[in-house]
Amino acid sequence: MKALFRSNTFRIILRILFATAITYGLLYFSTWCTFTDEEMTYRYLGFALSLLTGFAIALPIRFPKILSGICYVLLPIAAFFFMECLSHDFTAMRLSVVPLALLFFYLLYTLFFFITGRMSFGFILANAIVLFIGVANYYVWEFRGNPILPWDLTSLSTAVSVADNFVFNGSHSLMLSGIGFAFCSALAEKCTLRLPSWRAMLIGLAASLLALGGYTAAIQTDFVGRMFDIYEMPFTQWYTYKVNGFFVSFLVNAKYLNVEVPQGYSADTAKDLLQSVTNTEPDATSSDRPNIVVIMNEAFSDLSVLGDFTTSEDYMPFLRSLMNDKNSISGSLYVSVLGGNTANTEFEFLTGASTAFLPTGSVAYQQFIKDKTPSLAHLLKEYGYETVAMHPYGATGWNRDTVYPDLGFDRALFRPDFASAKLIRGYVSDSSNYNQLIKEFEKKEKGTPFFLFDVTMQNHGSYSKEYANFKSTIQVNDQPIGTYPKAEQYLTLIKNADDALKELITYFKRTREKTIVVFFGDHQPTLLENAFFKELLGKSTDQMNLSELTNRYDVPFVIWANYEIEEERDLKLSVNYLSSLVLDAAGLDKPNYYHYLDKMCEEVPILTANFYRDAAGNLYTTNDKPNASDHLNDYAIVQYNQLFGGKNRLWEAFLPE
Repeated sequence: MKALFRSNTFRIILRILFATAITYGLLYFSTWCTFTDEEMTYRYLGFALSLLTGFAIALPIRFPKILSGICYVLLPIAAFFFMECLSHDFTAMRLSVVPLALLFFYLLYTLFFFITGRMSFGFILANAIVLFIGVANYYVWEFRGNPILPWDLTSLSTAVSVADNFVFNGSHSLMLSGIGFAFCSALAEKCTLRLPSWRAMLIGLAASLLALGGYTAAIQTDFVGRMFDIYEMPFTQWYTYKVNGFFVSFLVNAKYLNVEVPQGYSADTAKDLLQSVTNTEPDATSSDRPNIVVIMNEAFSDLSVLGDFTTSEDYMPFLRSLMNDKNSISGSLYVSVLGGNTANTEFEFLTGASTAFLPTGSVAYQQFIKDKTPSLAHLLKEYGYETVAMHPYGATGWNRDTVYPDLGFDRALFRPDFASAKLIRGYVSDSSNYNQLIKEFEKKEKGTPFFLFDVTMQNHGSYSKEYANFKSTIQVNDQPIGTYPKAEQYLTLIKNADDALKELITYFKRTREKTIVVFFGDHQPTLLENAFFKELLGKSTDQMNLSELTNRYDVPFVIWANYEIEEERDLKLSVNYLSSLVLDAAGLDKPNYYHYLDKMCEEVPILTANFYRDAAGNLYTTNDKPNASDHLNDYAIVQYNQLFGGKNRLWEAFLPE
């Protein structure tokens, strides 16, 4: 019996059984994917590749050194191809960048060869890691509309916390890439190249690390960028990754992790800029300090800014009426994010700072707010306000539990504080959220002005799951319910949010204390049907020009008061200026910093991380800043002092005298 177990025949049988299991497992994976008639070719190709993988595993042979060397050359190329095909059409890549992208794969696979000492182990491990990164990038791209960026690595806990609400569907690209990596690993297992000693491993490992470090440093230089025609456009990261490939784009983006010191920066320069504006407004008194309630509503937007479409009923009738009501200020608010990174919109509102001057795609809450930072909450605390933040979700999301105190909030409420709340889908409903808001308002100390900043959760993506406690009711373009299920779910959620806002405003209309309610969305959604967007726009989203793309960052806002204020309509500004507008509406004295924001708003009324528009209406991408405009560079100097000034931070410019 022992002889049988040790025989080559038995080993061959085990290999065949294992190969069969692998093959059928991969075939099951392929049937899990959904294919259109046009994509059936991919299913047949997946079937053939599965069988080929099974036979490759079953073959009881080892490759000689020459054949192993050929695999050393070909397998990184195959891995590069299968990874890029995961998320986009491989032919979209720039030919000039392909050699640079392939060089990274050779360096990476060589590194794992030296780590393990054997080509077989090293290449299989490298395949597993590259496949994992590729699949992660596929789903991030699918859910958010943008690929993985270097600063996303600090957002893993936030991403995991909302993962249950997304549907992880398969696709032909997932199937083929998964089987392709399995085939590459099966071939790598046959290779016999190995290092002769530990010394060779250590020397090779050191050399590989130095080579990768040199590659990373070189790829971030302008010289290499021009030589290989690397595409850089932070506004369209999805396109950047398509034409450059994943690793080239990721490593080029890594250079933006460091905040550049603005040209000509010094604390004295910032002080001169802030003192160049004069505060001529009278000081506020205790009698004219209204309560201020700010609601940043998750994914709330009016998609009609993209193009005309019809619905079975108006999805935001109350907000439209409120924006035209007496004692209100309203218009379009331009934000820096699309489909995610909510924290950047609240950062820009609360601080008056712009992510245009921060590394592309970074999240300020996670990377830059590490100590007490000037903000609207700190200012209102100086005016005697009680400051409260609310967010009916995890406290650690975007580091809010540590950031809110640094921004000046006395206390913060998170998901455990909404224990009895009603859920819509898996999130606390806006109606329950506002009920808690009212409770906080009613228990405040009488005579003490109240500032509450509320970040809702009800409308959070994705919009593809079905829920027992939610039913879509909005029909799109006279089509039956189910034609655009994601768009229908999203628009129904917006209608629910609109109804809840009506309840909240009705409450404050009856309130005797002067109160201002500020309402705006944090970003538009990305997780709707491509066909819906195409019908809405008359073209696919990747065919939009710069002017049309700016509409994807347009959300409505309104400042409403339960007492008489000066009305304004159809304003167009970016969210970093909104806090100053709120202070004006409240009649509060503004420190020099907010007067400086007013001056900037006159010169550059719209400034986002992706584009800006000057007073003359000229539109630019942020690649053209800050040297393209003295105003923008001056703003960057002031902001650098605000966020990174340390002991030289000019607190006197951000707080009342």
